[in-house]
Amino acid sequence: MSDSARETLGKLPVQYSAAPTSRPRTSQPNAKSVVNGAITAPHILYRVEDESSRARYIDDTGIFAEDTDTDVNFTAKTNTLLHLIAQHLDWRNREATPFISMYSDEDVAWREAERRVRTGKQDVRIYKIDTYACEERTEYRNIRLLAKKLGLYIHEEAWNNSMHEYIFLHFVPESAIEGWEEL
Repeated sequence: MSDSARETLGKLPVQYSAAPTSRPRTSQPNAKSVVNGAITAPHILYRVEDESSRARYIDDTGIFAEDTDTDVNFTAKTNTLLHLIAQHLDWRNREATPFISMYSDEDVAWREAERRVRTGKQDVRIYKIDTYACEERTEYRNIRLLAKKLGLYIHEEAWNNSMHEYIFLHFVPESAIEGWEEL
């Protein structure tokens, strides 16, 4: 696949199925902005998924967390929320959580996807999510800011990526998925 074809993931809302081995680092910054003194999240996010991912894409429906039944929200500091966020941050955790991880930095998403390919993971994809195109209400937060607010520790192996990591609650509707690329 040519470099210009790889770059189209950032420009076109279509599905890709080529198998690139690497990607040029040319993404534009996806910076947060400040509105009325509050930091707002970037509206373009990237989801890395493989055959062993806990949250999965379902054709023509969206991306769903493994646990979509737990009644929890980001605004109430409850024991349930604290427990579920702590589980989600622990890469050794094998219990279902209601969260879906995404990255605000395209380069970070590509590095993670390429790492998974190198370690032998199959069906590795990067989904491009446009929250402005979302036709249903969704909730998401930056994991590092949320963990700080809740007083939770982010494990060393997750710390670097957490700067760019956002977690969605329960699902990402199909309307927000602009496309994906398979590695």
